[in-house]
Amino acid sequence: MGTANPPFQGRESPFHQQELLVMGFLGGIAFTGLVLVLTMPDNFQPAIFGKYAVIWFYALIWILAGTCAVCVFASFGFMQLAGGLVLQGGMVEWISVIFSSLGLLGFVFALPMLIFAFTPTGAGLLFVVELIFVAILGIVVPRDRKKLRNALTQSQKSRTQSEEP
Repeated sequence: MGTANPPFQGRESPFHQQELLVMGFLGGIAFTGLVLVLTMPDNFQPAIFGKYAVIWFYALIWILAGTCAVCVFASFGFMQLAGGLVLQGGMVEWISVIFSSLGLLGFVFALPMLIFAFTPTGAGLLFVVELIFVAILGIVVPRDRKKLRNALTQSQKSRTQSEEP
């Protein structure tokens, strides 16, 4: 007996396989940071904050835990997309991209908070570099998407014009 073809309509996606790998990596790093913070709480309460050090500590825990959670949720969606179990461009992809973006932003905020307890200057410098990086991505990515969308639209128009008799 031969194997039956599954009734899935999607196709396997190498791009979503890469996204799955990235989300697994970021979620794993965030979880490792969470375990580190929870096992050594005294090291992650900066003395310069005085009585607000506890608030800093709990905010760090919340950000790391939230980053872990949204990375896991994004991974669930990207697994479905990478395997071709759902159609690309649907609700699963949009939700996965939103969770992926939230995971990346959580990681961007958590990393300087982790480093701040040991070197405030280094954490500030890292945060500035990350803000510049996010700003550049916010400008470059939409611009490139717009160019790609225009190129695809023009190629579809030329293809439909060449097919007409």
